[in-house]
Amino acid sequence: MQHGAQKKRPGEDMPALWIIGTGGHARVLLDLARDCGHPVQGFIDPAPNGASARASASEPVAPFGTDLAVLDGLGALRELHAPKVVIAIGGNALRRETTAEATALGAKAVT
Repeated sequence: MQHGAQKKRPGEDMPALWIIGTGGHARVLLDLARDCGHPVQGFIDPAPNGASARASASEPVAPFGTDLAVLDGLGALRELHAPKVVIAIGGNALRRETTAEATALGAKAVT
């Protein structure tokens, strides 16, 4: 370390993530991201009109007992200015479609 340089904390230079999805996969990715030191901004519900796990479950507005934001619809990605995202959708075809739509809206998928 250079003289006078501050030591970085774990996750300090990791991108803040948005998790696309609000179901069980989102819960797992939230835990994984946090365990790896990634800050998580919140969730994006890709199907806010009733087709999502959040809409059919008795989850609070912010899922899993967190105080994280939940944005409705992938259109919210336009306002986030190229956010880093992880896709938390279990079905292969739907995950592929969601990834394509999210990247078309400017999101950067993190793997």
